[in-house]
Amino acid sequence: MRILGSLLFAASSLVLPGLLTACKGSPAAPVVATHVVRGRVESLPQKGVPAAAFSVTHEAIEGWVRGNGAKGMASMTMPFPLADGVSLEGVAVGDKIEFKIEQTPANKTKPYKVVAVKVLPSETELTIPTDEEGGVPSRSE
Repeated sequence: MRILGSLLFAASSLVLPGLLTACKGSPAAPVVATHVVRGRVESLPQKGVPAAAFSVTHEAIEGWVRGNGAKGMASMTMPFPLADGVSLEGVAVGDKIEFKIEQTPANKTKPYKVVAVKVLPSETELTIPTDEEGGVPSRSE
């Protein structure tokens, strides 16, 4: 009987902490890469319009970590989610910007987010190639 009691105590001391951690919620997904990127603002979020997005035509991102482990992302136009507290005050469509992105692939709902935005001088030259029709590739959702 003492052996059974000892086994039950040992098992509960191993399982209980895991259950308590699960109840508290899982910790935030780790940031695996941070990128400072330049681009041109194409659209801004609008209050009351959930589909409106912060969309940017950005330069290539050499260190971007893709799902298959490969690195790099070509220049394209795509929407970027904003981290809580990031302000776009003073930012307008057409502005050239520098923005900081944190990549957290383990976070399946928001694997990347913009954590800072700075407007650049209008004369800033961006390296954004165009395709044969004169447009920039877009990320299809």
